[in-house]
Amino acid sequence: MAWEQVLLLAIFSRQQYLFADAQNFRNRMMLVHEALKCKDVCGDVLKRLDQGKGSNDILEMLFQHPSIWRKSLLHAIEEKGIAFKADQGRCPYSYYAMYMILRDPVRVFQSLRGLESLSVNERVVKTYQRLHAGPFRMPFNTSPLHADDLTLDALVDLLEENGNPVKGEELTLEVKGQLATDIGRYLRGAFEYLTWHHPDQPLRYEPATLFRDMCTTTRDRQTLTLSFDVTQLDNLVNLGQIESVMAGVKSEILNAFNHSPAVRFSGQPENQNFASVIDSLSDWYMTVNTGLLKKIERVPQLIAAVLDFDLRYEIGVGDRYWGSVPLSQFRFRLISRDYNQLVSGIIRHKLYLAAQYSDLADVSLFTYQSVDEFLERIANTEDNPLPVSTLMKTWADPEPGPMIERFKKLPAWLKPSKQKEYAKDKIAQQRRKSQDCPYPINSLFPLPLWATLKE
Repeated sequence: MAWEQVLLLAIFSRQQYLFADAQNFRNRMMLVHEALKCKDVCGDVLKRLDQGKGSNDILEMLFQHPSIWRKSLLHAIEEKGIAFKADQGRCPYSYYAMYMILRDPVRVFQSLRGLESLSVNERVVKTYQRLHAGPFRMPFNTSPLHADDLTLDALVDLLEENGNPVKGEELTLEVKGQLATDIGRYLRGAFEYLTWHHPDQPLRYEPATLFRDMCTTTRDRQTLTLSFDVTQLDNLVNLGQIESVMAGVKSEILNAFNHSPAVRFSGQPENQNFASVIDSLSDWYMTVNTGLLKKIERVPQLIAAVLDFDLRYEIGVGDRYWGSVPLSQFRFRLISRDYNQLVSGIIRHKLYLAAQYSDLADVSLFTYQSVDEFLERIANTEDNPLPVSTLMKTWADPEPGPMIERFKKLPAWLKPSKQKEYAKDKIAQQRRKSQDCPYPINSLFPLPLWATLKE
């Protein structure tokens, strides 16, 4: 689900440059870029963009805005000739999300790359150790069953030798619940990056259920109050999830009167309460998936298609004004093989051998004499690298022959001269199917990216 949602957004945003309305879209992206420099007016500009307002309406708002930042933004609009008509069709995504996935998709891809580090075997071992650590969890426990480097095979052998009983159902629920929590944390990081927050509002990466995000419950001696965030409630209703909302209300009422499963002393539900989340999300996705990713191995191929499109046409990552690799700054002419090498190098150094996130942006692109020099620079930023990505291995291979053959087989989503499918149709299809398929709002995972705006 996670990769499909992010790649749908990435492809949809780039396909806007293939339509007759491309110049209007480009100007909207430029306005987002300039508005982000003016924090006190940025939120109001983004809101009107998402409402489909044209540049004249936004100018009228800015002329009346009390912030001193409005003058800077008005000057930038005039200087860069930013003008566009009202958007009658309404995008399924926020303009901020489209700008961010255009400017620096690699950062979002790196967030999801972390999902590969989630080892089920390791979690089985750690969960067993935690469940059998005793009430005080003494750090000097010398039992082989509590060794830090214990593997799953070794755990099974020790349990068989000692004849120790295993509560299989309890262990399974704990492991699935912990995985749901960990996956939710990675998705929160990726999706939060695509959501605008006021600069004074910190990002929140700790996962919480959708219902807890939306509803605050307070109780005094005579009153129980459930307060809803209207925007989030509206999103769920538009997603056809009113029954799921009512189920959440029932759960909150039972919890208020101590008729629900126990919670930890910190107020967080036990992992076992989240065990069903993965199954529920899997059922939802199997029903509404778009077919964009028929197998996970297709992810790096679509990433390569996105980066290749950006660099060849100097949009998104390659945009001269706000892209993270503005190719117009190179002082040499690129041939087709150079683009292949650039894309493969970015995948290799930022997704296959990736360290913690480092920006691709380099203010001195004009100093390089070749693509090799540029790739050598981004390779040298890799301190304390993470384990390599098995998923990205093939597309990180710099060998010229296989590399050229891979790029000949890129999917047609972003090839202007070829018959293609459109992401907007896939999104509309998924939206329709979701009306009849419950989305578990007890989930730690965020809503689909297209579900944050009304149709």
